[in-house]
Amino acid sequence: MENKYLKRLDKIVKIKVSGRNVYRFIDRLIKDKVYIYDLKIINIKNVIIKISYDDYLILKDKKSIYDIDLLDVYGKLKIKKYFKEHYVFIIFLIIGYVVLMFLSNFIFDIEVVHANFEIRELVYRELRKNGIEKYIFRKSYQELENIEKNILDNNKTKIEWIEINRSGTKYIVRVEERKIDKGEERFEYQDIVSSKSGIITKVLAESGEIIKNTNDYIKGGEVVISGNITLPDGSSVLSRASGKVYAEVWYLVDVSYPYIYREEILTGRAKEVFLIKFLNKRISLFDFSKFNTFKKSDRILFGDIFKFFSFIKEKQYEMIVIDEFYTKEEVVVKAVERAVTRVNDTLREDEQIIKYRILSTYYDESKVNLKIFFSVNEEVSEVRKIDNNEVEDS
Repeated sequence: MENKYLKRLDKIVKIKVSGRNVYRFIDRLIKDKVYIYDLKIINIKNVIIKISYDDYLILKDKKSIYDIDLLDVYGKLKIKKYFKEHYVFIIFLIIGYVVLMFLSNFIFDIEVVHANFEIRELVYRELRKNGIEKYIFRKSYQELENIEKNILDNNKTKIEWIEINRSGTKYIVRVEERKIDKGEERFEYQDIVSSKSGIITKVLAESGEIIKNTNDYIKGGEVVISGNITLPDGSSVLSRASGKVYAEVWYLVDVSYPYIYREEILTGRAKEVFLIKFLNKRISLFDFSKFNTFKKSDRILFGDIFKFFSFIKEKQYEMIVIDEFYTKEEVVVKAVERAVTRVNDTLREDEQIIKYRILSTYYDESKVNLKIFFSVNEEVSEVRKIDNNEVEDS
């Protein structure tokens, strides 16, 4: 009954009836068992009625002294009427939407964010090797994760971490260069300067004159421990300054994390299996200890030219699949944990995160994107040679 009722509601019309006495017309409708959905009497000669479309057609076919004018239609009739009147606009709207959705899945620009030109060029080359370049379809989150891992594995001595984020039709790639201890440079005369801007947290001087103290703000390149020592009589003497300087420095980290996280872990177990493939069916031979999940590599030993039948040697690598589903609150926690881990991975044992704060949170259809401010206690000391000739000239 409910479905029939809804179906009738899809075929309702609003009509205006005019004549000498519309009350008689209404009485006739009631006697003919015409269902009236709405009734508005304007005066004795005019009334506005809502009835079903089928009843309206019957009334139009009957000869009557009353004038019946169609004012409006509802439900499917209204949709059909609107489409007839605006079908060109609707078609172009649908085409435009399809084109927009198609283009929104394309990547039109790629930007690598790093100060070092060589690192940027290295990353661009690696991205192209992994199928990321302009005018391609965007990759899934899992594909981007795999590409990030491949680039890190292939450039362990140059790249500390890398993250690929999509912003509309653009990929923004952030990369951190790996710190490599090249051995301490030593000069006959040298200063200890700060490699970054920040607030000094600790100065450990072995030799030289300390000219910047704890809680002083310092810019990158400023001298903290000077090798140009001033003597009590006002004269100066050059020496080799040495020591360590620690400062609070700041970073902005962009990080994302998916609502549905999938990780594939190889257990290290592998085996070779022979199987027969007939059409789309695979029949394993003598495989008594099957892996639940695995990765595989196939080699066809022989088969027919139409590929209906083939005999295959397959190498299987056992794999554990972890699927996790997160709420919005949980995925933010996971994203923060990922950012903290990435920052910690760039720090030495004597360096640590002081604090962090989430600056912005953006949710899209598959993941959360965070911008996080980090305050880090980091060694910023750097050796800089003192030119004896410049000191004498000055």
